[in-house]
Amino acid sequence: MARPVTKVDEDAYGVNICLADMSVEGDLLHEDNERAMWVDMVSTTLKGGILNANLNIDAGSKWIANKDSKVHFLADINIAQIDAGEGVTIEATGA
Repeated sequence: MARPVTKVDEDAYGVNICLADMSVEGDLLHEDNERAMWVDMVSTTLKGGILNANLNIDAGSKWIANKDSKVHFLADINIAQIDAGEGVTIEATGA
């Protein structure tokens, strides 16, 4: 079922998420096509899918994708910081 989306008349900044000093499991799903989602991971391990996010992962963080995901990396990352389960696809653009 589609979620209702609040329309914007002017430029909108979007959603900013900072995950710091934690280990967390769950999905970050962004379905709003009028606003962007920005995610910063600082010394964090995330196990879950990420959909439609601009993603920054510091050197102390790790992402374990357990669902198909789509992200745009804002900076260079070490590929060893990302893992995906068998059959999981990560579509990524950026640095």
